Amino acid sequence: MLVTKKVQVIDCDYIIGSGNGPIIRIFGKDLEGKSCCVYYKGFYPYFYVKTVDGKEKIVAEAIVEKFKGVVINISLEEKYLPIGFQKSPSKVLKVTVNRPAQVKDIRDDIKRIDGVEEVYEADILFKYRFLIDHDIWGFSWIEVKGNYVKTTLSKVNYEIEAEEIKPIEENGNAPLKIMSFDIECVPHDLMSLPDPSRDSVVIISLAFHPPFMGSETKVLVAKYVKKANSDIECFENEEEMLKGFIDIIEKYDPDIITGFNILNFDFPYIIKRLKSLNISRKFGRAEDKNVTIQSAGENNKVSVPGRVVVDVRALVKADFHLKRYTLEHVAEKLINEGKLDVDYKDIPKLWAGKSGDINKLIDYARKDAVLPLKILLEKRLLDKYFELSKVSGLLLQDVISGGQSSRVEGLLLRYGKKRNLIIPCKPSQEEIKKRSAKREKLGLKGAIVLDPKVGLYHGSNMILVLDFRSLYPSLIMAYNICFTTLLKNCEEVEKYIEAPTGARFVTKDVKEGLLPEILKDLMNFRVAVKKAMKAEEDPEKKRQLDAKQLALKIMMNSFYGYTGYLRARVYSLDVANAITALGRYTIEFTRKIIEEKYGLETVYGDTDSVLIKINTSSLEEAAEIGERISKEISKLLPQPMLLEFEKIYKSFLLLSKKRYAGWMFEKTQNGKWKDKIDTKGIETVRREWCDLVGEVVEKVINMLLKQPDVNLVVNYVRDVLQKLKQGKIPIEKLIMTRTLSKSPKAYKAKQPHAYLALKIAKRSPGSAPTIGERIPFVIVKGKGLIAERAEDPKYVQENNLEIDANYYIEKQLLPPIERILKPLGITRQELLTMGKQRELTKFVGFEEKVEVKPVESTSTSKAILEEVVCPHCKNTLSFKDAEKRFCPHCFSEIDPKQLLENALDVEIYKLFSTFLTQSLICMNCKRSFRRPPLSGKCPKCGSDNLVVQIDSPSFKEKIKTFEHVINEEGLTLPKRSLEILKTYSIIP
Repeated sequence: MLVTKKVQVIDCDYIIGSGNGPIIRIFGKDLEGKSCCVYYKGFYPYFYVKTVDGKEKIVAEAIVEKFKGVVINISLEEKYLPIGFQKSPSKVLKVTVNRPAQVKDIRDDIKRIDGVEEVYEADILFKYRFLIDHDIWGFSWIEVKGNYVKTTLSKVNYEIEAEEIKPIEENGNAPLKIMSFDIECVPHDLMSLPDPSRDSVVIISLAFHPPFMGSETKVLVAKYVKKANSDIECFENEEEMLKGFIDIIEKYDPDIITGFNILNFDFPYIIKRLKSLNISRKFGRAEDKNVTIQSAGENNKVSVPGRVVVDVRALVKADFHLKRYTLEHVAEKLINEGKLDVDYKDIPKLWAGKSGDINKLIDYARKDAVLPLKILLEKRLLDKYFELSKVSGLLLQDVISGGQSSRVEGLLLRYGKKRNLIIPCKPSQEEIKKRSAKREKLGLKGAIVLDPKVGLYHGSNMILVLDFRSLYPSLIMAYNICFTTLLKNCEEVEKYIEAPTGARFVTKDVKEGLLPEILKDLMNFRVAVKKAMKAEEDPEKKRQLDAKQLALKIMMNSFYGYTGYLRARVYSLDVANAITALGRYTIEFTRKIIEEKYGLETVYGDTDSVLIKINTSSLEEAAEIGERISKEISKLLPQPMLLEFEKIYKSFLLLSKKRYAGWMFEKTQNGKWKDKIDTKGIETVRREWCDLVGEVVEKVINMLLKQPDVNLVVNYVRDVLQKLKQGKIPIEKLIMTRTLSKSPKAYKAKQPHAYLALKIAKRSPGSAPTIGERIPFVIVKGKGLIAERAEDPKYVQENNLEIDANYYIEKQLLPPIERILKPLGITRQELLTMGKQRELTKFVGFEEKVEVKPVESTSTSKAILEEVVCPHCKNTLSFKDAEKRFCPHCFSEIDPKQLLENALDVEIYKLFSTFLTQSLICMNCKRSFRRPPLSGKCPKCGSDNLVVQIDSPSFKEKIKTFEHVINEEGLTLPKRSLEILKTYSIIP
């Protein structure tokens, strides 16, 4: 008897059936919240082969002959190729094989057959081949018609062998089960991290949403203890506890397993313990597959078949800019809760102690499972990923753990199928090198950044921000820019547009490009969703719609980066350069209209926005001007390009490119003005700073913008510095923290926290910090290196040690404050001494402003700033792209400041290597040296009075440039580079 079920897709894989063919397996949840597995037979893997024209039959016969028993069908079809405008499709062979693994086995051999030009779509994962061909999208709903079956292949509430599967529309999501877990281990060596090869898991804590058998939490303990709570379950040993853990997973049957840092600690550890104890690792929904872990960049990838793994730490790191990403700090900042006060190094003592001690440890462990679940739910961290899965077509796990390129390629494959267009395989390493070499030769130009007119604008000098809505997506649609519209021969058609780069593309009335079509659908969908969101009154539905429109925006903005991604399936430097060139043209065109037609002045422009100075102190008048200008300029632009009035800066501090702050005003839906301080490129939070720095930087920015009197700011900074010198700043504001990632003796360079760990171990061995522990410290007065003067804050207070005020002034406070005040003409000397009062008019914009020009960069510093290397994929990228905090090649998260520090370190060492043959003279003993010592001291007499015998003006200029970049950007360089600069800074 046929049954019909509505199922939301959670995961998909395949198995090999008894007939040696593949069986698709879809794991999902139904409307009642029951888990199910859907089996589908009769679908086989295939790919395409493009031959030399006229050789299709010969190649087909060769494939059949060579791969008997593997290839089950070859058919001749007509398909459009992915690159270049084509009036008609090309003939290709569709090769169907028996099993998915065979595709990989034969595709490379087929490429070597005489007459074969290229192989297409031969590396598409079989699960996605099925989902795409059946128009099934990730985390979407399907209607299944089939028969109930009972197998040993899955662990779900019911199974169906499907005769028919089709996509359907269904509002909302199925009732999902989420389980959070955390483990506690006791290391044998207290100075080392727990080792899964020997150290047991002693406690596993779990939290559930919705509750499991009436309980929101459970704590599993690997020995019998006196229970202080009903959720505690005791076991004879670790092995029995681990079996109990797996039993709970199978009974609760969670759709999502979460926790904090579980990808890099809890999951790898528990899997190794299961292996060590020979316990089954099949706690997914597939009876035949183990849970697996794959090393992948910053976070491991964990696969639990039929379930989704979510690391709260990874999601928070992607969405929130915090000083630290410990559970304690994240919980405090996001949900205003804290962990229980148990020191990591006390865990072994508590575990070995009396029942009261163990129950304290149990409470601590329980909280560590509860907090990640609360953060996940209260901050709705998954909503965006639910919708991204539906919009991109990727399965939920792949959206969470994958990059943007896979999302884009998912849509290219789906839309390509509708258009009868085939997509290339991923490029080989050889092809990537060719692309990289060509790009290095021809260049990939980034967006335009109009020169900033540095200064502080306030009073009647308001700043309007006009922003192009989705600039790059709208450019692609407006000018029909695509791989499929690129003209290889301009004589082919009469109607085309020519980009400023010279690349030509057919107009949309000749043929709409694949990228414009996808983006148009995404844009129209987003407009409809935002319209529905405005009309929706139900808060839950409104939040879901908001997550959907955000997902659509993310997808739209992913396409430009993909066009220039070296590892993209479909790659064209002509397309990528055409898009940015048209972007630069559009910004310049807009600036020209604003200045020539309206007589206004642009003070800055960056990628997709222009900032205009207007002479008014009325927010309403400013808004009216902004709306009028944006609407009139939009009429001059090709559709769907739109310039929008975005916001007003009542006061504005412009320091340099990519670095500004403003007192921002935006109008809410009820017509009222909402204000906040908006910053870009000016960091108020850095992990290496003590809290005082962020507090002072924020205060300085607020004072400059809200009560723009430079004298007040200078006096405030002087007051803070004076209090520091007088010891009046609370020590809590001066504490810095670092994680002890290895044994203190293993650090080659002296690090403050490692040196302090050694001191504590010597003073009190029982209190010695352990690996993985975060060590708080302050810097105190005394002799020796800074690292040697790091001290425990409690020890400082107990022994009345004096804080090194000069360290905090020179190394912590002044560098970021100088970067803010220097463009306004405020010098370090003025901050350190009681100088004369400044007149405000010397710092404010335009007519009243004495413009302070940024220091001109030399070609060397320009190169450093413009090109850096991604630490993940090792590709070069512009520093402008790096400032977006993700790599446009591999889409990994990156730290632009760290990349600049790395690039500068390389450049300094290159310079040092160039002049290795130059001499230094010791002014003390008069000896000269052909190889400059890195120590900066004479190797004969130990004097540091060395003079470099280099007369090269370019060398001296480069040294100055390096010092300028370090000061301007507030960089922290490796010891190697600092010693080189120290040595050469004595050039007369």
